[in-house]
Amino acid sequence: MSEEKEYLNGQYPTFEVHLGVTLIAQGTDQATLAQELQEMSLADIGEAIFEGDMAGQFRAISFEHLAEDQVSAALQDLGNDGEFFNHGAEEIFPQGAKRDDPEGRVLRAQIEQGWSSQSMALQQKRFIEEVGLSHAFANWLEKEAEAENAMSDGMDGP
Repeated sequence: MSEEKEYLNGQYPTFEVHLGVTLIAQGTDQATLAQELQEMSLADIGEAIFEGDMAGQFRAISFEHLAEDQVSAALQDLGNDGEFFNHGAEEIFPQGAKRDDPEGRVLRAQIEQGWSSQSMALQQKRFIEEVGLSHAFANWLEKEAEAENAMSDGMDGP
C-alpha cells in the first residue's frame, strides 16, 4: 500500500528510510572497532567500503511514508528539533504529535489478519531473512542464551 501523494500544504511526501549496512572490517578487538565506527560519519563508512580498508554493502530495508503530523515527531526521534523541513515563515509540519507505537501497529495487523503466535513467528523469521539479518540474529540469540545460562549457573549456588 503506497500513499505517495503530495501533502495538503503542497510539500512532497516525506519518507522514513531504514538502511542496512554490512561491513567486514579488521580491528584489534571488537570494542575498539565499535568505537572507531561510532566516530565515523556515513560518508566515511561509504568511503571505507568503496575506497578504503573495509568490505561491505548497503541496501534500503524499508520505506515508510510519514503522515504530515508524524514528520516532526520522526525528526525528533532522530535528535532533530523537528523543524528540519519547516522552511519559511509558516509552520509546514506541525509539532507535538506522537508517533504511532510500532507494537500497537504490529498487534493491529496480527488481529486484523487473524495471525496466531506461530504465524507471527513465521512472519518475523521471513522479515529477518528478507532484510539480511539472519547471521546477526543468530549471533544475538547465542549471546542471549550464553547470558541466560550464566545466570542460571550462578543460581545453582555453592
